[in-house]
Amino acid sequence: HCIVLTHYHEDHAGGLPWLLARVEAEEFLLPQLSGSEQEALQKDVLALAEDCGALVRYIETPRSAALGEGVLTVYPPVAEGGVNEMGLTVLCTAGEYDFLITGDMNASTEKKLAALYELPDVEVLLAGHHGSKGSTSQELLEAVTTLAQVNKSVQLTLAEIMDRQEQFAGELKEQKERLASSCSELSDEITGQLYAFDQMRSLYEK
Repeated sequence: HCIVLTHYHEDHAGGLPWLLARVEAEEFLLPQLSGSEQEALQKDVLALAEDCGALVRYIETPRSAALGEGVLTVYPPVAEGGVNEMGLTVLCTAGEYDFLITGDMNASTEKKLAALYELPDVEVLLAGHHGSKGSTSQELLEAVTTLAQVNKSVQLTLAEIMDRQEQFAGELKEQKERLASSCSELSDEITGQLYAFDQMRSLYEK
């Protein structure tokens, strides 16, 4: 088994002791921590890897490995700054099914990720930073799925259809008004002719 840690925060790494009590890990794939932020947690993670005899690999370039019948691809950090921005991205592919995890990176880092790597259309995208409004950006969505483009196309098509319907409705209204006017004129003309006929018949009968 392989442990992939996106970044060094307790809500992502704090459960490792309990996980390792249930499964054996042969390898740890980790981001390289720069600076002192969360250094203590990194030391704890490295100690756990040592205790279970697992090999530690720091991801600096994209790394792919077989995962059953699928493929696990781990992308290195693409930005600098806080721990969230220096995390790993994980892509799991099985046939035509893709599952992407971006950890807690923010929108600007997602944009860099999408610009650096050709990401596939994914079937599942784990909402970034637990669904934070500062993550799962439009740029990332457009990079990993054609759905955004399809939605845009559908919206444009619907807008065009609505415009045509409104135009057609306007034309129908004009036709109705012209027909109503023509019918009214025709009715007046027929009424006048009938009146004239009645007058002539009355004179004839006299």
